[in-house]
Amino acid sequence: MAAADYRQLRAEQAAHRDSGSAVVLGIGLCVYVETTGGGGETGSVTVDRTGRATVLTGSSAQGQGHHTAWAMLVQNELGIPMDLVSIVSGDTALVPEVVGTFSSRSLQLGGSAVHQAATTVRARAREYAAECWSGVPRRDDLS
Repeated sequence: MAAADYRQLRAEQAAHRDSGSAVVLGIGLCVYVETTGGGGETGSVTVDRTGRATVLTGSSAQGQGHHTAWAMLVQNELGIPMDLVSIVSGDTALVPEVVGTFSSRSLQLGGSAVHQAATTVRARAREYAAECWSGVPRRDDLS
């Protein structure tokens, strides 16, 4: 209110009324708070023996370009070309806990979940590679 000099606006408004002017001065106030996020989101990344990646996400695309964004995140983190990344969304049998796609939360939360999953895959792959090259008997289960 101070930045808009509300007191001065009210004084101008009163002056218009007192003068009988045909010009009416109205003053509008608005407060806007945009919420974003709104809960967590899940995402997972798996890589099969052929080098293809599959992303499971709770964020269902409605034209925002999620599939491209998720594939880019996997490509950037794992080096797997985007055309070898499959995105599965909206399948509650595979991703049972979802919050939904609304506002600007999808890339913030869903994308962050996919990025974190890809980072975890990368870390596990490094551990596995180190075990393979070290001569130490390797684990068959990377989970």
